[in-house]
Amino acid sequence: MDKIVSQAKRAAKIVDDLLSFSHHQIVQHGSVDVPALVTQALPLRDYALRMNNFEVKTEIEEHMPLTVGDEHQLTQVFLNLIMNAEQAMVENSGGSALTLSAQSAEGNIHLSVADTGPGIQQNHLGRIFDPFFTTKEVGKGTGLGLSMCYGWVQAHGGSIWAESEFGQGATLHVDLPVIETPEVDSAQDDNLPRITGKRILVVDDEPLITDLLAESLRRSGQIVDVAHSGEEGWEAIQAESYDVLLLDLRMPGMNGKELFGKLQEVDPVLASRIIFLTGDSLNDETQSFLADAGNMCLSKPFTLEQLKRSIQSQLASQRQEAL
Repeated sequence: MDKIVSQAKRAAKIVDDLLSFSHHQIVQHGSVDVPALVTQALPLRDYALRMNNFEVKTEIEEHMPLTVGDEHQLTQVFLNLIMNAEQAMVENSGGSALTLSAQSAEGNIHLSVADTGPGIQQNHLGRIFDPFFTTKEVGKGTGLGLSMCYGWVQAHGGSIWAESEFGQGATLHVDLPVIETPEVDSAQDDNLPRITGKRILVVDDEPLITDLLAESLRRSGQIVDVAHSGEEGWEAIQAESYDVLLLDLRMPGMNGKELFGKLQEVDPVLASRIIFLTGDSLNDETQSFLADAGNMCLSKPFTLEQLKRSIQSQLASQRQEAL
């Protein structure tokens, strides 16, 4: 189950990164142990590497410094580099070996992925990070893998480049700056008072989501009503008072933005208690709306723990305002 959850989160993050590829790069900052991410990425290709009889070598320095960045994006960078090397070596009829190395030097964390594949032609060497550039046959590559890696590494203040002599393999290098982890009050969320018995309205057109959220919140001691459209949500608001409103932005008919606008006119207090839910947070129009609204927002997919923390934070702020 842990592996299923881990890979589901990774898949969700990949989709999020694909969406962000055509927008600005978003880095979710946190402490990152680069060698640990390398060793986490390698097993994801273990089966394919073994089936192709590729020799895998690791040369990883112990006790390397940490950096700050997006763990999921950097894991995907290393996974893409491993897959790129693997695909190159499949073309090579001779012996094949993959070497992963990581060292720290001069304020940087240096990672390299070396393969014994056919190498890169000199006229291609300066283009491999260009979007949609690929030397693979049609249907075997999109030309986005290395260009996305380039964008992610750049977003972390690092650099990525390739060295190769055609016919003698290739080495992809990544430099990331050593950044001290900022001190974060990790107990801040844990210290939030657990407020239960509050009435919450969930407005979302997907029954799978409303059923899951309602069941989870009821188990945590809340009173939950469900609406499957903006119109149903509006009717529920007329009939009942709510402490928190979970509102999906995109729905057929009256969408979340329209319902929020109506509430701002007739009940600005309840409008301020809305927590938006959206799978479209990278859209420029959505970002502009959320910035103007100033409400909390959870980007789908989110965990139930993230949802509960957001609700507790909203209820805690209400309690503080009442004092």
